[in-house]
Amino acid sequence: MRSEMKVKDLSEVRCPKCGGRVKFTLWNFLDSDLNIEETYMLTSGSFFMHTCSNCGARFNVYHSMSFNDPRSRSFIKYIQTDQSEEVKRELVRDLSKFVKEKGISGYTFKVVFDPDDFIESVRHVRFEQKPSSILPLRAICGKSDA
Repeated sequence: MRSEMKVKDLSEVRCPKCGGRVKFTLWNFLDSDLNIEETYMLTSGSFFMHTCSNCGARFNVYHSMSFNDPRSRSFIKYIQTDQSEEVKRELVRDLSKFVKEKGISGYTFKVVFDPDDFIESVRHVRFEQKPSSILPLRAICGKSDA
């Protein structure tokens, strides 16, 4: 019996401002053809944004997930980790090995470890733009890199 990946889960975090509980849907996988609204939210920069119903604070909750775009035959895996560069390289090698073992061809696979890189990569495959022409999320939200 083949195991199926769970596409989404319900999750809860504490508001960083007031400590209130904020419930949200934690997506593990998005398909651009099946999850049109969520794909739009991802490309617009609002996908990871949540609002506390208690105090109104808005904050991002980043989490690992995958994105599939059948039209461009692209698969992007975002892994949220603070692991070493060697561990990151091992994760990429593991995905490459999986793709080779499964005989998956005709797809472009990308692994990213930064949420801005993930959003930019999704925008790139969805809108066929050069990644350098897309503003990162931190620029849209007014975050600084300092």
